[in-house]
Amino acid sequence: MEFQCRDLCMQYHTRRGDTVVLRDVNFHVAEREFVCIVGPSGCGKTTLLRLVAELIQPSSGDIVFSNRTRADWSRIAIVFQDHGLLPWLTVFQNVAFGLRLLGIGRHECQSRTDAYIGKVGLASCADRYPYQLSIGMQQRVGIARALVTDPELLLMDEPFGSLDAQTKLIMQDELVQLLHANEKSVVFVTHDITEAVRLGDRVLVMADRPGHIREEIVVPLARPRASVFAKSREAEELERRIWSMLEDEVRKSLGIGE
Repeated sequence: MEFQCRDLCMQYHTRRGDTVVLRDVNFHVAEREFVCIVGPSGCGKTTLLRLVAELIQPSSGDIVFSNRTRADWSRIAIVFQDHGLLPWLTVFQNVAFGLRLLGIGRHECQSRTDAYIGKVGLASCADRYPYQLSIGMQQRVGIARALVTDPELLLMDEPFGSLDAQTKLIMQDELVQLLHANEKSVVFVTHDITEAVRLGDRVLVMADRPGHIREEIVVPLARPRASVFAKSREAEELERRIWSMLEDEVRKSLGIGE
């Protein structure tokens, strides 16, 4: 799914006055493109993702989806950092939840759910509940639930942020393999520069106060890409370039060096 954000602004009204979170945000995402968004804490990354998902409405500006003014909700899926699994449902029931909302028939629902649970390596856990799974396994359930509806656009808000370094590497590989077989447009919010360079076709670098796109960086690296332990000099240079833009922003967000 292709879409374009045009002059997006977002502000909140509080008793202490207006707080501008985003101002003049412009970018596009093409069909089957993987776009990563990085930036300091509080710069509006999650707010931007919520705007694209139409969970909230912008104060001004608009988002156009493939020549439509609004998105088709059945073609969008979201993966949150906290997984968002329903604790009273089993793995199977959580993954099947979206299909049932779409009115998919029982037999097709069973077949598709079983297939995606298998693709994320959890076939033996289909009858377990979220509390019986590790964090990494819960995240795989969230990814399966998002992909099983065959969305055109996948929105991911720091999905691996709570994982340890080793599990994160495995999950990155699994995500890339799943998307290679099921090509989607992806917007992926992360704090991890290395993750952004490893996964993205482009990286949007956000600045703070208020949040806006400071620069778009194309990642001209062939796929599959090497792990963090064997990355190329070109990848390292891209990471240094992104960090050179972010360092001052991060220091300002922490109140250091002002």
